[in-house]
Amino acid sequence: MIIYNVTVKVSHERKEEWISWMQSNHIPDLLKTGLFVDYAMHELLYVDDEDGKTYVIQYQMESIEDYNKYQKEHAAFFQNESKEKFGEDALAFRTLMQKV
Repeated sequence: MIIYNVTVKVSHERKEEWISWMQSNHIPDLLKTGLFVDYAMHELLYVDDEDGKTYVIQYQMESIEDYNKYQKEHAAFFQNESKEKFGEDALAFRTLMQKV
């Protein structure tokens, strides 16, 4: 199992809008690619949240091939969509993990 981990720091002013958009638009659209089998969304606790709240979305994939296909065919679109909508109010970094 491959976990595509996206950590996002969201400004306090836009966090409710961002959560709503993630749950009603972004995540469902990502799942429609057929490359993800499940996901989980979390809020980090006990971290510096002066500039905003930090969230982690973990998307599960069956294989590294699915991840590579996502990167090649879809990643730029979804990342640009988020940047255009939220700009500096939602800063993300991404990591890749494998379940052991």
